[in-house]
Amino acid sequence: MTDEQPPAQVFPNRFPEAMDSRPGARQDRCHCFSQTRVSLPGRVTDFHADIQDTSAPGWLRLLELIDEAAADGREEFRPLTEPSPEERRQLVTLPASIGRLTAVRTLVLYGSNLVRIPPEIGGMTSLEEFSPYTSRRLHWFPYEITRCGRLVNSTVSTRSIYGNYKYRPPFPRLLPTGDTVLDLDGLAPAHWGTTAARTCGVCTGPAPATGPHPAMAVDNALLYRRERLATLPLQRHLLPTRLPGIPWARSAHRHLPAQNGTLAGGDWYDAVQLPGGRVGMTVGDVMGHGLGAAAAMGRYRSSARALLTVGLEPGQFLTRLDGLHGPDDATDNHLPATCVCAVYDGVTGDLGLALAGHPPPLLIRPDGSTDTLAAAPGPPVGMGLGHTYENAHRAVPSGSLLVLYTDGMIEDRSAYFDLDQGIAMLRRAVHSTETPPDVTRLTHVRPAAS
Repeated sequence: MTDEQPPAQVFPNRFPEAMDSRPGARQDRCHCFSQTRVSLPGRVTDFHADIQDTSAPGWLRLLELIDEAAADGREEFRPLTEPSPEERRQLVTLPASIGRLTAVRTLVLYGSNLVRIPPEIGGMTSLEEFSPYTSRRLHWFPYEITRCGRLVNSTVSTRSIYGNYKYRPPFPRLLPTGDTVLDLDGLAPAHWGTTAARTCGVCTGPAPATGPHPAMAVDNALLYRRERLATLPLQRHLLPTRLPGIPWARSAHRHLPAQNGTLAGGDWYDAVQLPGGRVGMTVGDVMGHGLGAAAAMGRYRSSARALLTVGLEPGQFLTRLDGLHGPDDATDNHLPATCVCAVYDGVTGDLGLALAGHPPPLLIRPDGSTDTLAAAPGPPVGMGLGHTYENAHRAVPSGSLLVLYTDGMIEDRSAYFDLDQGIAMLRRAVHSTETPPDVTRLTHVRPAAS
């Protein structure tokens, strides 16, 4: 035995620029999607609309640094270490001249304010490491980066990327051009993700001013039509044609498949009359669209109906449903889903409620007052998290109206509304309980896209 201690080990900091403590402005705040919680299905995201100020000192200095790097043939390029914090903040993209750095093997952009990478990065044929770590506003990378055949290492903030597995923020929906001729040197970045498109990202040929190459567009249209025609009948056959007739309650439902060029999704609804003057209700929304989502919806709805019939409490219902549909189930097209479960006791007026990443129901009382029935916000079911969902209980007066819905009712891909604004619009549309609910009118509160 000895009292001598082993020498302390010192490990180098792999991300020194990311920990830069120089004072001054850094990144602008980003509100595209939450980078701390799971996105709801159907959530709308957009590209950043920022346009680079080509007269900014930071931009002019970056052009000089690229010229210097191209002239001396350096293999490592760290363009953000020299500019001041304010100059770094002025950079929202890289110049097209970045493609001249054919000798650069390592490109480091820690903590940048970038919102897009230009397609010219594909010209960096020697690039082996690309690290835009802690660039929180950079959510996607151009297809042209696949031309960097030697690229084998990259350090990115994955929670900031569209479609990341942890928080599942959706990709922005690209707008079809139709027959419109575009100004390919003056595109709106909020819609197209770029300000210019001079060449095709796939074939390197010139980009047509009316959008995708004709053969590719026709092929995509045919594939879309075939899948939509197959999905809609499947979706209709998997949903109930009517809800149970309950003497002491009236019910109404409406399912409107996705429109405006979007494949049908995986929404479901159901209600079951239970012993003791109770009724169980569930509405759910599978993440995704197309045949896979419709098939997953059928499995979720079958399981949900069986669990409702057993008479479980809403929290127990969601916990069991989550356990039945996880990443380890036997199906190949596993998809998570949001869900709301409610069990109403017509004798006591008690409403049990539980939510799995789903918008909260609305309650409209006989006096016209309305409430959003919040509950503990659990994650979507089917994610394999083993979450235990909690029950919430609310008193519901006789003669009230309870509205369960999916997020397609309160979101619009063509406008900039958040969930709270959508719920407020729905609340105004169902403000009265004096007449039977007009579900046809409710589908027009907002154009449903999922």
